[in-house]
Amino acid sequence: MKPIEIERPWISKKLGLKVLGSVFVVFILAFALLAIFGFYTGGTVNIQSVDVSFSGHKINSYSYAYGKTTFSSGEKIILNVELKNIGGTNITNITGVKTIGNGFSVTLNHHSFQLTGGVKTIPVLITMPDHNYAGNLSLEFMVS
Repeated sequence: MKPIEIERPWISKKLGLKVLGSVFVVFILAFALLAIFGFYTGGTVNIQSVDVSFSGHKINSYSYAYGKTTFSSGEKIILNVELKNIGGTNITNITGVKTIGNGFSVTLNHHSFQLTGGVKTIPVLITMPDHNYAGNLSLEFMVS
């Protein structure tokens, strides 16, 4: 008995190698385009919590969890910081803000704020560091 031969034209025409080669070319082109348009440059910044302290010793320091968004390195955002006057109902003037390490750059969005006995949310302009970072954002507010 003679075995039945099944025609497989892709073997004789080497279509399998051509398809495999074209798949490699498509992947190489895709990654080259991503590299050209800068999708691989820069890092990411993850702020997991915000540490708030004050230059005056009358108001206690505290932290609160943040961890909401992943930012690009070098990105500028406005972060609404929750300020609590734990020291009592005295009126406190917030005149400035600075960051403690980690490469962040921060400024108040307005010149000054008044903080009374409750909780107040104030906008702070933050420039992310130019490197990858995951951790706390430590802010110190200047009071007068």
